[in-house]
Amino acid sequence: ASGGIEDLSDFYRSPRDGKISASLDVTSGPKELGRLLGFTQPFSSFKLKGNVEWQAGNLSIDAMQGKADELTFTGSLRSSFLPFSLAGDLRFNELNLDAFKGRTAAKNGSEMAPSDFSRWPRVTLNIGADSLRWDRLLLENVEMRATGQNGTYELNPLTATLAGSPVIGSLKAVMLPTSPLSARIGLNFSVPQAELGDICQLLLSQGLLKGKGSVNASLSFTT
Repeated sequence: ASGGIEDLSDFYRSPRDGKISASLDVTSGPKELGRLLGFTQPFSSFKLKGNVEWQAGNLSIDAMQGKADELTFTGSLRSSFLPFSLAGDLRFNELNLDAFKGRTAAKNGSEMAPSDFSRWPRVTLNIGADSLRWDRLLLENVEMRATGQNGTYELNPLTATLAGSPVIGSLKAVMLPTSPLSARIGLNFSVPQAELGDICQLLLSQGLLKGKGSVNASLSFTT
């Protein structure tokens, strides 16, 4: 089967009896993808391929290969409708979280309102990325487990490499009913074998410290 992102959305939302298996090949523009996700998004193109199976209200996509502009991802997903849940394994080449700053709710009354967190999915995902960028922060070899529901989500455990030093941490995000969408973030991390000069240069653009040391921190902020 092939088509646009709205065809995949209709396939998922419309009740079907029995078991359906198909090869998926979906292409979408930014407007269609934004309507499905419920908020405007930065991608100018979106492609998704995989093997789809639908049975008893459960949708699975295996051997998944996708691309959103320069972002590529592979893996498998499982989703159920009642209650809305999402589970699986995803691997990305590079996650640039700065691209999502200032995203707003899609102007379509039938889609998920930014404050209607009861409709957000229950999530259990294993996520990996070659790199993750957030403002000055650049993490490499990222591995994390995402869990949560109703607008409250956690990344725990989260492991990565920062400026050549191993990082162990966790993150909790509580979504806030604002437009643009925002969140209250709690972050805990430890860098037990830190190259202090490299980390200061990366985060502060200044080599304030030298040598090796241990860094432990807890941060709370609102995006």
